[in-house]
Amino acid sequence: MGYSGDYIKDTDVDNWQSGYGDVEYKAVIDKVEQLIDKVCKTHFGSKSFDIKLNGNGKNRLFIPLPDDIIGIDHVYISCIELPPS
Repeated sequence: MGYSGDYIKDTDVDNWQSGYGDVEYKAVIDKVEQLIDKVCKTHFGSKSFDIKLNGNGKNRLFIPLPDDIIGIDHVYISCIELPPS
């Protein structure tokens, strides 16, 4: 079956020790991805989260996040989901 982390797949490595399987692939890939994230001081994989903000009555909203936003799945205003556009 194989294992894919956030951005490394087991097929990206061509010198696995013989006898390694999905459990060992996962352990090694997860550790390497954690080290890369720590050295680069960022997280390259996706993270899901919810954030609730109160606006200030203006037409812009500044979201206090340390990382860039790659995608937004849903936006709610006063418990009403806005349609995608």
